[in-house]
Amino acid sequence: MADERVEKLLMQGIDCGQTVFSCFAEELGMTQEEAQMIAAGFGSGMFTGETCGAVVGAILVLGKKYGHTAPVDDEVRANMVEKVKEFKRRFKERRGTCICSQLLGYDMSTDEGQNEAWENGTMQSRCPEIMTDAVEILDDMFDED
Repeated sequence: MADERVEKLLMQGIDCGQTVFSCFAEELGMTQEEAQMIAAGFGSGMFTGETCGAVVGAILVLGKKYGHTAPVDDEVRANMVEKVKEFKRRFKERRGTCICSQLLGYDMSTDEGQNEAWENGTMQSRCPEIMTDAVEILDDMFDED
């Protein structure tokens, strides 16, 4: 079952990366519109079937929350790197991979693959669950802090 935040955004036609990042927009000090614009290029594995947009959206959340700005701030950078690795470990534990095409079972690097995944209902059935997993993992990680 999809998280209520995920369902609400999906009903508005928001892509996976945008959805995950937008779920945390207010907590990160930005509007949902700003979050959606920042993450707009990450849907369907950056529209090439590569890293899942939900994973990229989650990494954007982690970067905004834990990221560093000073190039020599090794401690802050190391913490953020560990958070990203931990997120990916947990996501792979649930889903087996972070690669969009593998998650959906279609070649998402092609228009044909994307259309087939959509027409067969795969994106509508799997993507909300995948996004919910990403949101839940982030929620758990933040609760642990």
